[in-house]
Amino acid sequence: PSGSLGLEATFTEDVHGKSHLMILYADSNSPAGVLGIGRGWEVTAINGDTAVAYDGPDGTNVIRASNAIYGSDPVTLQFLTPRGNTVSYPITPASYNVNPILFDTVYTWNSKKVGYFVFYTFSSTTDNAGKATLTKQLLDEEFSRLRSAGVSDLIVDLRYNGGGSVLTAEYLDNAIAPASVTGQLMYQFSYNDILAKNQSLLGLESQVNFEGGGSLNLEHVFFIVGRGT
Repeated sequence: PSGSLGLEATFTEDVHGKSHLMILYADSNSPAGVLGIGRGWEVTAINGDTAVAYDGPDGTNVIRASNAIYGSDPVTLQFLTPRGNTVSYPITPASYNVNPILFDTVYTWNSKKVGYFVFYTFSSTTDNAGKATLTKQLLDEEFSRLRSAGVSDLIVDLRYNGGGSVLTAEYLDNAIAPASVTGQLMYQFSYNDILAKNQSLLGLESQVNFEGGGSLNLEHVFFIVGRGT
């Protein structure tokens, strides 16, 4: 992205009814991520102003927070870290190579290996020239680790994923599915009457098949989703 802090934040309310502006995640390659800012950090001041309580969708505090976190201007944010420390960072929005995998690990449950990773955006696996991107490299490495760990089950966390490249979705389909699906239908297109009549002329695909399944031999796959997935 161009001119981004690389943060995602949300307002939440504690048991006493007090609101807090919390960081959901930061891309590790972003200006915020490079500083070590991450999930669970609380924004307590914006450019020295401690008025950050939720005051409605059109409230002054909410608009100022949105402009600061998602805008293109430099900003100084004060945080309360999960360790209870107060820190302040001046952050300048910048372009960076997206790392779509926020977190990954392998759990052992009843002697079974369960892989888990958080995928926050379907950034493209290829650039405009058709060359592999950092996203492709990171996904290749992720599935290599899962394979080496011998996982039998996989959890893909898409709660913060708002979409993106269809090519990347196809990559995941191919990597997760068993080898037996090679050549079978992955998905098909349904066009309106006008496009259907000109489908051949426009070179529109009818369907996409699996190029080849992965080598994980998974027993179960689970997807965690949210309202915006």
